[in-house]
Amino acid sequence: IVDSYTFWQEESTDQPYDYRNWIVSTTAELIEEGTRDDKHAFDSAHLPKAERTLLILANRAQSDLLDLGELDLTTAVLNSAKGKIFTAMVTYSLRVARISEGPKEMRWTAAIRKDFSKRLDRQVESSVEFSVILGEFLQNLLYLDEGWVKDNFERIFAVGDEKHWKAAFTGYLTYASNVHKNIYFLMRDNGFYTKAIQTQFSQRESAGRCVQHICIGYLQGWEALDEPTSLICQLINNKDASQLSEIVEFFWRMRERFTDEMKEKVKPLWEALFKVLDVEKESEEYQKVLYSLSRWLLLIDGIDEDVFEWMKLSARFTPQDFQSNDMIESLSKHAETNPDYVAQIYLEVLNNGVYPTFHEEVIQTLVRVLYEKGQEQYADRICNMYLGQGFTLLRDLHEEFRRNESKATSGNAI
Repeated sequence: IVDSYTFWQEESTDQPYDYRNWIVSTTAELIEEGTRDDKHAFDSAHLPKAERTLLILANRAQSDLLDLGELDLTTAVLNSAKGKIFTAMVTYSLRVARISEGPKEMRWTAAIRKDFSKRLDRQVESSVEFSVILGEFLQNLLYLDEGWVKDNFERIFAVGDEKHWKAAFTGYLTYASNVHKNIYFLMRDNGFYTKAIQTQFSQRESAGRCVQHICIGYLQGWEALDEPTSLICQLINNKDASQLSEIVEFFWRMRERFTDEMKEKVKPLWEALFKVLDVEKESEEYQKVLYSLSRWLLLIDGIDEDVFEWMKLSARFTPQDFQSNDMIESLSKHAETNPDYVAQIYLEVLNNGVYPTFHEEVIQTLVRVLYEKGQEQYADRICNMYLGQGFTLLRDLHEEFRRNESKATSGNAI
C-alpha cells in the first residue's frame, strides 16, 4: 500500500479527515508495537520488510503539525504521523540490536543510520517531529551508536537553529526520567544546560525538568556552590522566581530518598538561595519562595543561628490562607532540641496575622513541649494570641499549665 504512487498522490475528498495519514500512523504504530517488546514481537523474518516500509514512510509522509500555538509539543509529536514513524524507526533499531550479533559500537542497521544522518540537515528534514524524537531517544541512540551521537551532537540539537534546538531539548527533558552522567556531561560541556537556564520554553514542565537535572547534578557532586561557573550557581544567580521555586519543590519531593550525604548539601544550598531571596524579599513572587523554603527545616537535623534567621524571614511571609501542616510539622521536629528558636519562629507566624489551625493536635503537642522545656513566656504568648483572636484550641493547655504553675508557687510558699 505505502509503496503505491496512487496512495501518496490521491487527495482526500472527505475533509477534514486525512485517511492517508491515519493509515501511515497506524502502519508505524504496528511496527513499533511489533518491535518494542521481545515477548510479543513479530517474527524476525519480517524485519527487512518493516525497515523498507519505515524508510518509505519517512521519505514520503508530510508533517501534519502546523502552527502548534499553545499545544503541548511532545504530546502533539507523540500523536503525529511523522512522530510515530521516527519512534518506530528507533524501536525497530533497538529490536534489531537485541537480536543481532553484529559489532557493539554500531548496533543499528546501515540504512536507518544513513537516513537519520541525512535528516540531521534540517533543510532536508524540517519537521520538529524529528528533533523531538532525537531528544526523546537520546539514551537509546547512544546505545545504538555512541560514536554517531558524539560526532553529531551539535547537529542532533541543531545548534544555531532556535526552533529545532528547543524541540530537541524539550524532547530530551520530557522523556529523560533518569539523569545519566554521560549525557549530563555532554549537555553541560556543550553549554546546553546553560542555554536552557536562559530559555523560555513553551512547556512549563520542560523548564522544571531542566532545574531538576541541575539539582540532581548538585546532589551527585557534579556541581559545586563554591564554583561560580557551576550550573547550580548559574541557576541561582539567574534569579528567576519560578526556577528558584522549582529547586525548593524538588528537594521537598526528594526528601524521602535523601541519603546522609545528600542531607549535608541542603543547608549550603539553603544559604545560597536565602542570599538571593533576601535581596528580593519585597517582591511577592520571591516571598512565596521564601515561605516554601521553610519546609526545608524538616530536612536538617538542628537549628543554628543561621537557620534561625532564615526561618524567621520565611515565617514572616506565611500566607494568610495558610492551610498546610508542613511548617508546623517542621517546627515540631525541632521543639525538643531547640525550643527557644522554635517558639520565636512560631511567634513570627502569628505576628504576621496568620493563625494555623490545621491539625490541632500537632499544634497542641508543639506548645506543650515549649512549656515542658521551660519556654513558658513564649508558650503563654502563643496561647494568649490565639485566645485573643477567638481560637480556643490552646485554651485547655494554657489553663492546665497555669494551674500547675499555681500549685508549684503555693508549694514553694508553704
